[in-house]
Amino acid sequence: MPGRRSNCIYKVKVGEKMRFSQIGFLLSIIIHFSLLSIPFNMVIKVPSQPEEKKVDLIFEKPKPPPKPKIKPEPKPQPKPKIRPREVEKVREKKRETPPPPSQPQSPIESEVVGNKGIDIPTGKVYEEPYVPVDKPEPPKPKPKPEPKPKVDKGKILREYQSLVIGKIERNKRYPAWAKREGFEGRAYVKFTIFSSGQAENISISSSSGFSILDESAISTVKRASPFPPLPKELDLSQLNLKLAIIFELK
Repeated sequence: MPGRRSNCIYKVKVGEKMRFSQIGFLLSIIIHFSLLSIPFNMVIKVPSQPEEKKVDLIFEKPKPPPKPKIKPEPKPQPKPKIRPREVEKVREKKRETPPPPSQPQSPIESEVVGNKGIDIPTGKVYEEPYVPVDKPEPPKPKPKPEPKPKVDKGKILREYQSLVIGKIERNKRYPAWAKREGFEGRAYVKFTIFSSGQAENISISSSSGFSILDESAISTVKRASPFPPLPKELDLSQLNLKLAIIFELK
């Protein structure tokens, strides 16, 4: 039994294959006939090239401009001729006419206006009064500045130094111990006076030989400061001085 079934199944499959092959064959025949039925006389139209058009250009010469009309010049009119005889007759007639009798004319005065005269039958002569024109006075010269008086700076400096020395003498102190010991000497002090009169940079330039006297000299200048301001005539911002302070027993 099983062998028969397998044979039947095999036969069925073979039959189906045969059918499919027949159907495929028929379809191929139909397609071929349809292709053969297409007409071979089909013409494919290719667009023709556009025809070239020729254009002939004709150049005409421009017409000459019309000539301007020239107006005829007017003919000169002939001058009238004067007969010499007629001229002579006219001259003779003029000579024959006597001049009119001169009548006494009343004096006519004229009015003067500017540089021209106007004749007036009656009236007086009016003259413009002469007004003298004053000439502008020339500008007065500016007064010259008065010359500044000459300044004797040497004299002013000496006077200022005497003021400084006087103030130092009034402030000098003789040390009591130096008096008892009998110390004497001359101490040279240098210092700077500024424009305000203040003394700075005080020091001993030459010693008296005793330190107590040197110290007293420096203290004397410090006590005397400030001095009078520097005179403006000297035109100085500072003045350096070197003075001798003398210590001697009397």
